[in-house]
Parts: sequence; structure tokens; C-alpha cells
Amino acid sequence: MKIGIVTLYDDTHRDFGAITASLKKDYCQKHGYRFYLFTASLDKLRHPSWSKLPALLRSFADNDYLFWSDADALIVKTDTRLESFIDDRYQMIVSNDINGVTLGNFFLRNSSWSRDLIAQLYTMEDHRDAWWESSALMRLMMNAGPVRACIKHSGQAFNGYVGQPNEFILHLAAFSNAERMTVCRAAQIWLTTHPDLTNFSASSALGR
Repeated sequence: MKIGIVTLYDDTHRDFGAITASLKKDYCQKHGYRFYLFTASLDKLRHPSWSKLPALLRSFADNDYLFWSDADALIVKTDTRLESFIDDRYQMIVSNDINGVTLGNFFLRNSSWSRDLIAQLYTMEDHRDAWWESSALMRLMMNAGPVRACIKHSGQAFNGYVGQPNEFILHLAAFSNAERMTVCRAAQIWLTTHPDLTNFSASSALGR
């Protein structure tokens, strides 16, 4: 199975985005995955979060699956392989949190279904609230049963937050860029003496 990780940061997220991207690249090299990094928004007329959709389209190539990971997400358990989360009965595997579906970290199969989904979501640019393309997907799922049937919900197995037990991903959502940078720098220091971030505490890094 061929898998790639895709991520993107723009100038506003460059400081910490470069750190998380470097760690993701190391993870890909360890497991033989492909790594795709975009360092600018791909649509200047929209919030950068929307750029994940064209970034995925540009990265499918001959991969079987892509794993999108936001710039503010750190890989915690580097021995965990992406294959452990993939269920080939589904086209898309997403995370869930208190707000519903989140597209901060998710899997997408290389298929015509996925390309059609991206095209549909990109037409729903009226979703300009705090969750952008995630809100668009939730609306689409409400109105399209066939779409819902192709999506697996995996809770927070690969999208954990600060204050929760560290799973595969530590997602620094809802933090300021300065706080994200503080955590990422602390993570870099931690990794000089530890194999991964399993026992790393973002809360301690933030003085909480």
C-alpha cells in the first residue's frame, strides 16, 4: 500500500509549521511514506484551511491513500504506522470532536469518489465560520446519504488535543500561534532525549 502525508503552512504559520513538517518528514522516511509539503496558500481568496483540498488533489499521484495533517499537529507515537488506521471499506476516514467532524487530520483514498468530494466541497465556500471546509463536509453529509456511507468516523484515534491522553497526533487547535510555537520548541527539545512524544506534556510546556 502506497501512502503519502500532505501538509501545508503559509507565512502566518511558518515558524511552528516548519517544525511540525520536519517531524512529519522524518516520520515518513522512517516508514517509507511519501511526504508532500506546501509552503503557501493555494487560494489567496480563501482562508488557508481551504488550501488542503487542492493540495490533496496535487498529491494523489500513484498513492493509494493520503493522510492530511494540519500544520499545528505533531506526530506523537512515531512507531505507529498509518496502515493501522486505514479501513479499505471506506473512501474517507475522519476524526470527530465536540464540534462534530474535523478535517484537521484525516485519510482520503485515491479514487474518483474522493476527487468528486473535493470538487463538491470547494464549491461550498459560503462556509466561512471557524471550521471552513469541515463545516462544508458536515453539511454535505447531512444532505447526502451516499456520502455518509463512504466515510468512517474514528473518534480521536489520530486527532488528540492538549489535556487528553497522547494518541497518534497532538493537534494544537484553538491555540495562538505563539502558544503553538512554544509547544513545538519544547517538543524539539524533548526529542533530543526521548524517542517520541508519548510522555510529552504540552500543558507543562505552556506552564499550565
